[in-house]
Amino acid sequence: MNLTNNAIKYTPAGSVSIHISYLRGESRLKIRVADTGTGIRPEDREKLFSSFMRLDETRNRSIEGTGLGLNIAKQLAEMMSGSITVESEYGKGSVFTAEIVQEAVSDTPLGDFTEYARKTDTTEEFRPAFTAPSAKVLIVDDNSLNHDVMTGLLEGTKMHLTTARSGRECLDILREQRFDIVLLDQMMPEMSGTQTLAAIRSEHLADDTPVIALTADAIAGARDRYIRLGFADHVTKPVIYSELEAVLQKHLDSSLQSTEEEKSAEKPVILVISNSPDKLNEMKALIGSKYKGVFVRTEENARRYLENHKPAFIVRDAALELGEEGRG
Repeated sequence: MNLTNNAIKYTPAGSVSIHISYLRGESRLKIRVADTGTGIRPEDREKLFSSFMRLDETRNRSIEGTGLGLNIAKQLAEMMSGSITVESEYGKGSVFTAEIVQEAVSDTPLGDFTEYARKTDTTEEFRPAFTAPSAKVLIVDDNSLNHDVMTGLLEGTKMHLTTARSGRECLDILREQRFDIVLLDQMMPEMSGTQTLAAIRSEHLADDTPVIALTADAIAGARDRYIRLGFADHVTKPVIYSELEAVLQKHLDSSLQSTEEEKSAEKPVILVISNSPDKLNEMKALIGSKYKGVFVRTEENARRYLENHKPAFIVRDAALELGEEGRG
């Protein structure tokens, strides 16, 4: 995974190919990852697998990483009596080859993944835990693909999203507009996230606005370090929606947020009475998400519910007609 991730990061144009083979006579699994990316200078190859080593920083400044991945991958391969080797031509690309000892205990296929995927596929509609139609969020990242990912993830929250491609563009936008949250990428050319944050604070552009760091830095203590630098919080890349959502809910003004429970409470209620499970399921499908459905199987249960509630409509199995008996 690390070799593939690196190949994609360092290949701005061209291709990345992965070839996996098994050397049965030697019981060795061979993984070959080739790219047409930036390549590695001959003098840098000896340092390639060192801890916290990032090569050609001037050229690769905008590419995130700690310099630990290859070192860890090499150690893991060696622990499995394997190795990682590299062939590279600067400016033309690289080929990384990993080999590990792996016995094949059986030739029996593991199964049909296509069939498994079909069975486990769900058509359940995704719903964010909150919406905030009045909230304004500024997303700052030099990678347009990351803009697409973030706007796609946050589309369901109905927040107003604005994007910027650099620290300088971020400052220009903040001089003209006010935002409720700023999501700020740490690894950007010219001005890093921390430099941009320092400029924001020195110009008093967003004194009361939480600024969240977006970073690939996932090592222990990273969150505390970014908070010491002045960020309100941090979200690691690749971004997982549940983690992003939790951070946004924590730092976004609660008066701007509407949760699923609150939205459900605001919906008109339909009371459905039927002793048939099939008909109850049919009504659940018909009601959809615009109404809140309450489903009971006896008139006695319906009577108890009506003692303390006033539904907008009541549907009885006898006629399945919408009535307005409960409307106040």
